[in-house]
Amino acid sequence: MSNGRELSFDVPIIKMADYTIEDIIREELYMLIPFYIFNYGDTLKEIDGSEEKLELLLNEYRMVFEMLEEKMNEVLLSAVSYDAIIRLTHSVAYKYTMNTKNIQKKVGDVMSGKVLDLPSFLIYDQGKAEGEQERKELKNEVDRLRKELEEPRAKTIKCENNSQCKV
Repeated sequence: MSNGRELSFDVPIIKMADYTIEDIIREELYMLIPFYIFNYGDTLKEIDGSEEKLELLLNEYRMVFEMLEEKMNEVLLSAVSYDAIIRLTHSVAYKYTMNTKNIQKKVGDVMSGKVLDLPSFLIYDQGKAEGEQERKELKNEVDRLRKELEEPRAKTIKCENNSQCKV
């Protein structure tokens, strides 16, 4: 510290390998999902050469996406967070598996479909529709006010002693 004293404390360290995907979802550690592929680091070459092991890996990712979608549908995960997790997972997995032809292609195929179907497009479309509706309502209000200003109005002037007044 600045006054020369020492301060020490324990800092917990999270090891990715200690968490199953179920643990990550249950404990809401969603930020770990993009890096889950690192758990397969030593076995990527083996998985790349085996259609059966590759299918198991793909099924695990499909399960992750289904669980995330469930959380989003239950409003336990925002659409924006879901979108970010899927995009980051796709990006990390793609780069991490560059030396594995089969894994990169298959995982890319599975995730690319998800990336194209992300809620961000739905969010954008909904926001655009809401904005258009609000624009129409405001235009109608402006038109109504403009019409009201342009209409000649009968002016009522109170004159003294009920005499005629000129307008």
